[in-house]
Amino acid sequence: NKVKMILNSFLVKGKRKAQSTATTSPSKKTKHNSDGFCVFVGNLNTSKKFVELKDALGNYLMAQSLLVQDIRLDRSKKHAHIDLASEMDLTAALKLNGELVLDKPIKTVVFLAMKDARCLFLKNLPFNATKEDIMKIFKKAVDVRFPGGSAGPTKGIAFLEFKNRTIARKVQKKKQVVEIQDRVLIVDFVGEARSKVTKVNDKDKKEAPPNDTLFVSNLSHNINKQKLKKLFQKAVSINIPQINGKPRGFAFIKFATVADAEKAFGSSQSIKLGKREVRVLFCETKEKPVLLNTLIVMGLAEKTSAETLKNAFEGALSTRIITDKDTGVSKGYGFVDFESEEKCKAVKDDMEDCEIDGSKVTVAFAKQKVEKSPPGAIKSLEVPAPAQPADQKAVRGRRGSQGGNIRVQ
Repeated sequence: NKVKMILNSFLVKGKRKAQSTATTSPSKKTKHNSDGFCVFVGNLNTSKKFVELKDALGNYLMAQSLLVQDIRLDRSKKHAHIDLASEMDLTAALKLNGELVLDKPIKTVVFLAMKDARCLFLKNLPFNATKEDIMKIFKKAVDVRFPGGSAGPTKGIAFLEFKNRTIARKVQKKKQVVEIQDRVLIVDFVGEARSKVTKVNDKDKKEAPPNDTLFVSNLSHNINKQKLKKLFQKAVSINIPQINGKPRGFAFIKFATVADAEKAFGSSQSIKLGKREVRVLFCETKEKPVLLNTLIVMGLAEKTSAETLKNAFEGALSTRIITDKDTGVSKGYGFVDFESEEKCKAVKDDMEDCEIDGSKVTVAFAKQKVEKSPPGAIKSLEVPAPAQPADQKAVRGRRGSQGGNIRVQ
């Protein structure tokens, strides 16, 4: 039977296989195991030829008794990625940092991209969450790490490590909407993002300067606008972003003035809402470009209409009163657009001290609203859309057609 099996291996349909005279095709490129051991070698001698440089690296590593699987030299010849057979080889390679290869001291660093390929990044974690809490949800994870080697998610983030990249990708797709302590987590894939992000030391990070909007984080899911209003009584608007109908755990609190925001910021440090210690920071805002052909009019009476506002400003092309989306009641300010910057400036100078409908107003150049971006939050503020222009001709210094009283002092 054994003889028959051997013969059958050489026979196909009763005929002996003919020996191939064709040149043997080159073997396919070996696929690199994403879970292997890779070292980054930099500061190479770029004056050498590509082949010479690659051979020199291979010979040097072999002389150090390292088992090399592959050397991937960059086109610039400034650095290379070297795949090694074991963790022991990787450890030994790291000790070669500063050694001379072709008369230049090399730099060796662990290449993290391979490990990152099987890691997930968690965001919006409760600060008191534990590794056990995370492992209960991500049961296929082999390890949980927190930034800086801390015992818990002091910054609300964590890293999950899996056995291989395939498992990590499946978990990332499956766990898009998961919660810990009623907080919706953000689950992202680390491997593709880290190379695009420039690392910034915490010491180099600057806090946002005082402005009229606060960012409040680490909120419980049952915190609503009414509860936040009790804490921030002078707030003029409160925005709690949501995802899939559930609060994201943070809010934007806007005040009428920067001074009000600063007072609220000072009095809200180390406070608790629903047994949670919340974090309060100033929002990061980009510089607001000034709209030189648009004026903002603040301090308007609730009854003031767009018609009345247009009658107060000679040469206005259009006006709009900003109202509450739910009630339709005026928020006390509006915008006036002009044909040119020169006309806008002239009217602004004339209207520095005036009353409209018995209310003293403040006139200034409008600033275009920009997105506010606190750490880890989605940008959220929008520029209000212009309304239709008022039809009536502007008349200064007399009663408007809608009955609004205008007085210029």
